[in-house]
Amino acid sequence: MGQSINTTGLLLTHNKYWQSKWYNDNNYIFSLYEDILIRNYIKNVFKNLNLFYGKCVIKRSIQKIYIYINIYKKKRKNIINTKDKRKLINKKEIKQILQSLTKLTNNRIILIIKPTNIFDAQLLAQYISRKLEIRNSFLSIFKKILNKINKNKKIYKGFRIQCSGRPNGNDMAYIQWFKYGQIPLHTYNYKIDYAYTTALTKYGLSGVKVWLSFV
Repeated sequence: MGQSINTTGLLLTHNKYWQSKWYNDNNYIFSLYEDILIRNYIKNVFKNLNLFYGKCVIKRSIQKIYIYINIYKKKRKNIINTKDKRKLINKKEIKQILQSLTKLTNNRIILIIKPTNIFDAQLLAQYISRKLEIRNSFLSIFKKILNKINKNKKIYKGFRIQCSGRPNGNDMAYIQWFKYGQIPLHTYNYKIDYAYTTALTKYGLSGVKVWLSFV
């Protein structure tokens, strides 16, 4: 497998599933473009709300689009409802998201949000990118993630994070990575989650890659 192949695409036939579950023979390009718009909008909205979310699964039916999102539990005064802790977003914010998505797609949007304590590779990549934008060092970010992994050894076997760019304002870009535990990238039986994102820092864009191995 190595690092030159997308781990998610390679493991689709073994222990991975598609994040977009629909079929459209006539307007495939248009539906794919709508999915890209939906994912980019959700990414920007949750970044403004200071929320971390996992993988976004999109399902389609006749004039309906189902969006499934897992949000990591985090205490925020403006978002968490004091009466019901399961609701992480206010009703006003959900209405704004639904209205803007209906304008983008001209379809009925059904948004399903679930809180979770288990973080995946997508959530870790978002966490690292936002910390890099605040000018936190890559080593301090690795130590914080390491503490979370050690507390949940029954769920995770190991992880690997990689950052490329100019995080400290160096003249030349370089690649920095850390590894902990077992990350077998050449076997198909292991449950490995992969995610990639970018961080807009003061010195330019930095690429962030995360490999996460589950038990």
